[in-house]
Amino acid sequence: MKECFFLSNMCPQLHALNAGEWEDLEKAVRAFTKRAGASWIVCGPVFKGDCSTIGQDRISVPSAFFKVVIYDTKEGVKAIGFEMPHKALSGGLNDYVVKIRDIETDTSLNFMSNLPKDEQDKLEMTMPVVMEMLN
Repeated sequence: MKECFFLSNMCPQLHALNAGEWEDLEKAVRAFTKRAGASWIVCGPVFKGDCSTIGQDRISVPSAFFKVVIYDTKEGVKAIGFEMPHKALSGGLNDYVVKIRDIETDTSLNFMSNLPKDEQDKLEMTMPVVMEMLN
């Protein structure tokens, strides 16, 4: 848990997002993983287009934030991805469900590189609804 508080693990986020939809997502994922058990969660910034900077050191401000949740079920491994624009949002979590492959494209990350290609494709191209994860 200590690693969560390193400055290298932080980036600027608007309070309106952090205390709004992003907070709702964090609470939902936290509750879900307590029920689901074995889970792997990755989240971070997305830098697309011309991102603004802040401060004397010109720290880049993300254009969006993502969260990928990979979890084990009786039916096998499942996954869901979320990407939220860096602004005040309204709506529900379903509005921000995206294909994990799209997050990989936006971030140049590969979340499931150890899986066989066909299994990766299945997980990364599926867009489950949030209620499936939350039930």
